[in-house]
Amino acid sequence: YILTDKKLSPYAKLSYALLLSYAWQKDSCFPGQERMAADLSVSDRYLRQALKELQACNYIKVERRGLNKTNVYTILSVSERWKVHKKKLGKAD
Repeated sequence: YILTDKKLSPYAKLSYALLLSYAWQKDSCFPGQERMAADLSVSDRYLRQALKELQACNYIKVERRGLNKTNVYTILSVSERWKVHKKKLGKAD
């Protein structure tokens, strides 16, 4: 479904695929943004924008861990995406 999501840029879709490759055994990973940008051959700016798109569309959840630590990126399942979407709309289960 992510490949046909018109709200996402090609960079966001590629970034999602890269996150999946990092998190191949779990639903989360914690690569550095510099490494991710280098792996995709894009600038840090493009990568940050792509991650913002993924977060805004409920494909990932980002947990900031603090100074000099990488973020934790959790890849949301379809049911988790729906829960986050409803929460943003202010609706209860």
